[in-house]
Amino acid sequence: MRKCLWCVAGLSAVILVSERVSGQRVTQPPIRIDADRCGPIPTGRLVTYSLQGDSAAFVVSQFGDVLMRPDLTIDENDRVTIHVITTNAVAPFLRVKRTSPIRSVGTINIAGEAVASIVSSPDSSRGLASKCDLKVQLADFASGRGEVEIALVKSDGKTVEQLTQGSFDFAVNPLYSGAFSLGPLQTTVADPTFAIVKKGTDSVITQTATGKRRVLYALMYTPFIWSRRDLEKPAKHLWERLNPSLGAPLQDIGSNALLGLTIDLPFGVFLNYGVHGAKVSELDPTAGAALGQSYAGSAAPTRKRWTFKSYAGVTVDLRAALKLIHTAATTTLQ
Repeated sequence: MRKCLWCVAGLSAVILVSERVSGQRVTQPPIRIDADRCGPIPTGRLVTYSLQGDSAAFVVSQFGDVLMRPDLTIDENDRVTIHVITTNAVAPFLRVKRTSPIRSVGTINIAGEAVASIVSSPDSSRGLASKCDLKVQLADFASGRGEVEIALVKSDGKTVEQLTQGSFDFAVNPLYSGAFSLGPLQTTVADPTFAIVKKGTDSVITQTATGKRRVLYALMYTPFIWSRRDLEKPAKHLWERLNPSLGAPLQDIGSNALLGLTIDLPFGVFLNYGVHGAKVSELDPTAGAALGQSYAGSAAPTRKRWTFKSYAGVTVDLRAALKLIHTAATTTLQ
């Protein structure tokens, strides 16, 4: 593992950051800092993004120039630490604040459902170097775009004025409580149909739909029971990909129910397995009906009963499925 070395050479300091520290992503562009203004810089490392720790870090100038940024996109529950490279004299007069909206904590957000205040939590401790930067920590950015402003506070003893020095922004991914998915499932529940057919001069009962398996297109819902998820990133733990699921076929919803387990894979793909409960038709024994027997009526006497058997299949994120359907429909109409 390469070490992170910060050194002072002549009038400038060069910050070299290793690529990875304990499996966490670390950026590595060099940063040059005026050594006359900063003084000695200690050896250290900066982890710019920690998936396990829900934390990210930026290094910026006091004018908002981004010198180092996270390799992964920030999401709503990440704590964002901002290191402002400045001077020992200027640092006490700098203020760093969020200018983008704060997220609504506790809101249920489902991938695939219809999508149609300034809060600052500064930590004015020293960060990367004892005389080179101001460290501020912000959190709870709303999804979309996060915006941070750096201002210089001036006072003449009577009035206080904040002069904007600079700003920067970054993308913020939403966190989802669950996901809708759509796709084909193969079920072992057969739903036979029956009819009366002529056989010579006689009328007999026959089964017109046979087969032990059939394919249904179903809409599934998968709640993320372990924690809310950023679907653009891998799960923190492998077991977080395994979740319960429930759904129903697109046709005859009132007579079908699906309950099982889902494993979500990258790119919005879900593997499904579980139990399919369905109301199916069968010959009514109370009417004395049986396959191949003569029957004088115009229609085979049937009744409905619930049966429970297994299903399996692959569904895709509803957002991706709808885009695919729209593209296919557009192409067909052209």
